Amino acid sequence: MIKNMVDLNFIVTVFLIVVPAYMANGFALILGGGKPLDCGKKFFDGKRIFGEGKTFKGSFSGVLFGTLGIILEVGILNLLPIDFNFSPTYILLGFFVSVGAVIGDILGSFIKRRLGLPRGAPAPILDQLDFILVGFLFAYIFNLQVKLLNLTLIVFLVVIVATPIAHFVGCFIAYKTGKKKEPW
Repeated sequence: MIKNMVDLNFIVTVFLIVVPAYMANGFALILGGGKPLDCGKKFFDGKRIFGEGKTFKGSFSGVLFGTLGIILEVGILNLLPIDFNFSPTYILLGFFVSVGAVIGDILGSFIKRRLGLPRGAPAPILDQLDFILVGFLFAYIFNLQVKLLNLTLIVFLVVIVATPIAHFVGCFIAYKTGKKKEPW
């Protein structure tokens, strides 16, 4: 297990998932705003479907920048003296992970609205993992078709354990820079 954790292919695999997912989640927040995805509509329970925080602009920006993130990542990997064989399929992987991350975040908002939590209210675990779980699921489904990555249980566990820490740091920075009203 320890040998796998220091293996370069293992590290690259983790980053090929987290970079597009984290960038999609972060840029959806940073560049969001405008018309909400639910257009102000309410679900059958009388509560907003997603709320004001999930917007068309943010969702599109998240997917775009998540995909650009993997393009940048693959470009850097090609410059390093390592055995990395670029394929345009990596860009598709980044796109699907980004879409999954954005959908996961939207799903998290849907669940929070059903629980009666207002926008910005903390929902521990859900807030930190919604985007990465669905992003990883999309990576897994994509990988079933193209067999691009070696997605193991250890890769999954490292991504899941590292994400709450990265999420906390990212939210704190967004709070300090005025992009979020709450530090969580």
